[in-house]
Amino acid sequence: MKAGYILIHNNVFKEERVTEMKVISIGKGNTILKYESVASSYCKIMKTEEATNIGIISIEPNGILGYHQAPVPQLFYVVEGEGWIRDGSEEKIPIKKGYAVFWEQGEWHEAGSNTGLTAVVIQAENLKKPF
Repeated sequence: MKAGYILIHNNVFKEERVTEMKVISIGKGNTILKYESVASSYCKIMKTEEATNIGIISIEPNGILGYHQAPVPQLFYVVEGEGWIRDGSEEKIPIKKGYAVFWEQGEWHEAGSNTGLTAVVIQAENLKKPF
């Protein structure tokens, strides 16, 4: 069997050779204690040479990732569940699986969920808005 993977970029499929494949288990990570957070955790998946962090945020039912400033530009992509986000206003904006939000560096924000959600978070100093 040929080892390889499919790379999708701009709707172009390209097969490339892989010398070693690793399957990893991604757990819940570490409890988030900052920002007066409740029932939330973060699991870093990897860090690139370009100082890009890619991780998973888990917010359990009735959990909150407390109000804080983005240390660098961040993309918060919900892959499971639903919840809410808010910026400097008091309005909670609904967000669910398949939706993402982008915060600029220094932008104040908070996220939470009544039923639980899981999000992939990508953050980097040079991260550009995806739209």
